[in-house]
Amino acid sequence: MITPNNTESIDNLTKYKRLIRKPCISTLAWIKNNSDPILTSYTDKVEKSAINILSWLENNPNPITDENTNEKLNELRQLKGGYNDAIINYCTKLTEEKANEIRVLKGKVNDNVFYYCDNIISGGWEKHTTTINLPQPVLEHQEFLKENQIDISKE
Repeated sequence: MITPNNTESIDNLTKYKRLIRKPCISTLAWIKNNSDPILTSYTDKVEKSAINILSWLENNPNPITDENTNEKLNELRQLKGGYNDAIINYCTKLTEEKANEIRVLKGKVNDNVFYYCDNIISGGWEKHTTTINLPQPVLEHQEFLKENQIDISKE
């Protein structure tokens, strides 16, 4: 099994699964509330792809075992690709306003599938801090403010 760096990694996996589920369920609800009998074939494809992602999430344990990690993650990525294709095709038949509403949900699914897969591959988030040196003119300006006792928070 993949051993996470800490318990935070397992919590993140559970969090990302929840964050993938939410927009999938929201997509299904959105389609039910904005149904158009003319677009039934498109809505069926979107619903099917969202349900496929939801069932994958239910049927795959946390964390996935080492021997089938890439295979399982590729399955999820393929399901996400099918979801994206279904949404894109559906959006071509919608008004721009309605298409943007459902594109937001598609973006959330994409982001969270990426973070979920990344978390499994990396075994947890490694946090890094970076210090960036300020350019010389900024440092000189800060020194000038200190010397002249100018408080910029009052302005």
